[in-house]
Amino acid sequence: MVIETLTCGSLLLLSILLISNPLKLKTIANRWLSLLIFCIFCTLIDMVLTKSGTYITYPHLKGLSELFMFAMAPALYLSVLYFTSPDHDFKSISLFHFLPCLIFLLYQLPYFFNDAESKRLMQTHTEALTSTDNYRVILLTFAIKVQFLIYWLLAFLRVKKHQKNIRFLASDLQPIHLHWLYYLLFFLLAMYLLWLNTVYFHLEFAGKITAPAYLLASFFIAYYALKQKEVFAYSEPMLKYIREIFESENQQTLQARVADDEICRKKKEIEDFMISSEIYLNPDLSLPSLSTALGYPVHDLSYVINKGFNQNFYQFINAYRLNRAKTLLLSDAHKHLNMVGITYACGFNSKTVFNTAFKKLTGKTPSEFKKANEK
Repeated sequence: MVIETLTCGSLLLLSILLISNPLKLKTIANRWLSLLIFCIFCTLIDMVLTKSGTYITYPHLKGLSELFMFAMAPALYLSVLYFTSPDHDFKSISLFHFLPCLIFLLYQLPYFFNDAESKRLMQTHTEALTSTDNYRVILLTFAIKVQFLIYWLLAFLRVKKHQKNIRFLASDLQPIHLHWLYYLLFFLLAMYLLWLNTVYFHLEFAGKITAPAYLLASFFIAYYALKQKEVFAYSEPMLKYIREIFESENQQTLQARVADDEICRKKKEIEDFMISSEIYLNPDLSLPSLSTALGYPVHDLSYVINKGFNQNFYQFINAYRLNRAKTLLLSDAHKHLNMVGITYACGFNSKTVFNTAFKKLTGKTPSEFKKANEK
């Protein structure tokens, strides 16, 4: 039980760190994440207290952790929701996700009023349980499993949607793609499957790795949670525009914001500006910064890029960068640059991203393209 106790201590410490938010990032999201980690702590400490016989000595503790099990799945979804949303403010409607937790609390109240001896009897002599008690246990275990799977799927889809949305906003996705949320989700799914084995299947191999796996997962979750960066580092008025852009881009049809003849004129202005200023070489270029440079409303610029060029912002900027890369690769004046040098000279921040984008555009890696076009 030493490893399980160490895991519980690690999770409790992480929960405290997240709610204190030392990085001062995404306060609401980190509070939900803190609640999630605390709920996981309660689930694991329940197993420790059961194995150690603590519930027999202090039977009134039994049942408290089950409340947090019902809060775990909503906390997971809400933390992911707020991490992937430009909204920084708490919305009270979020509390409706905890309605099942409240219902279970009301349903559990009669159990809490039982005397200590009755609770001990329920733990040591399961045959003494009434049909109502059995029904409560079955309902609890089934509901928690179904609830977790539903909210896990919703959280997964939310991260996927975020990674689509940021292509309308940024030219460099790596700092804001939130891949660490995928890691969080899959670590939690692995912990969930190991928990199912502990409760139902009792596979010997899985049982042996469960405690170390929980500890390892808790360390990885802590690492990525404390390494997070701000995704939407913009002013509140700009965040409002970004929310509107995300909402409009996810609709089936774009609402017309610029007349067709005006689109043609603005396209020409944008193309001329991109070529003359070479602003695409700025690796941190974003939709708001380009709109400021052009003097266009951010909404109108997004509409023209999407409707006029038939591209999202990420594709639009990287097309210029890749054309620049092709020029540099074939230029005698830039033969001294290796592929890393070409990567940064074109405005990319990552050689991997550059290679992937280049091959997608040309069907060749940069090295293959250079060799194929050498005289």
